[in-house]
Amino acid sequence: MDLDLSIFLRLNDLAGQNRILDGMAIFFAKYSVFLFVFIILLYLLKEFRENKWLILKILLAGIFARFVVAEIIRLFYFRQRPFVELAVNQILSHEASGSFPSGHAVFFFAISTILLLWNKKIGLLSFVITFLMGIARVFGGVHWLSDIITGFGIGIISALIVEEVVNRFTKKAISSLK
Repeated sequence: MDLDLSIFLRLNDLAGQNRILDGMAIFFAKYSVFLFVFIILLYLLKEFRENKWLILKILLAGIFARFVVAEIIRLFYFRQRPFVELAVNQILSHEASGSFPSGHAVFFFAISTILLLWNKKIGLLSFVITFLMGIARVFGGVHWLSDIITGFGIGIISALIVEEVVNRFTKKAISSLK
């Protein structure tokens, strides 16, 4: 048995066994990252002038990672979700679309990377929440662990590209004003 399947089965076998654990998994899989990003964006919007480039980087990184890079990969590679291939303990509802890479992981790891470059503590907290979201989606039966790990890598790389491009653009824009 391959490692991806083995880890999936071990995590997913725990689903449906305990209401508290299931509730935590549902919270992390569906709501935690949205809530966290919403709170961060509200905080940053208070001082919009000072944070406008950071907000732009957050939005661009998430959009680029999820709706450009992940979708290009999905054009060339399709992988069924675990609940389509196996009898699983599915506690999360999801359509039977492709699972690779995890769109949630790609999007939120990209945002987490930008946050980490801005503020280490907030960035690390964001990475932990996003990691828990990914594990909860495996636990809940809608992703393979490799979907999440790949999303982690794509999110980070996409965010670093956005960071570099925006930094170069802003340096050029500032130098042209002088």
